Amino acid sequence: MAQIKLRLPESQKESLVESAESQDESLSEHIRKRLESEGEHGGESDRVEALQNRVEEMREEIGEKQDRIDELRDDREERIRLEARVEQLEADLERVREERDSAVARYNEAQGKLKVHHSEKDGVLTRVKNLF
Repeated sequence: MAQIKLRLPESQKESLVESAESQDESLSEHIRKRLESEGEHGGESDRVEALQNRVEEMREEIGEKQDRIDELRDDREERIRLEARVEQLEADLERVREERDSAVARYNEAQGKLKVHHSEKDGVLTRVKNLF
């Protein structure tokens, strides 16, 4: 006998294996008998079953792809939300930096005034001390 490789949808293979087991035949023997039977009977019911199996597989694929689309849509919405949050945080950071710079400038100005005040105070005390 000649040997061939055959690719089938997983569901069709499972159906053939179950059918072969139920008739206590090897998978190869079962397939040979079905092919012979198809030649005799036209195999219309097998073609219908194969088409039904393919339709079901395609429905499953569509469901999986729809789930993936939903996941990607959710990921996109989350990304948009996070990008908006990052923009807000960057604006807040810029505002805080400006407030810090302003506070540092006011602090330095106050320090300068305090030094002038202390030097004037020291100058007056020194003059009063020198008078006595």
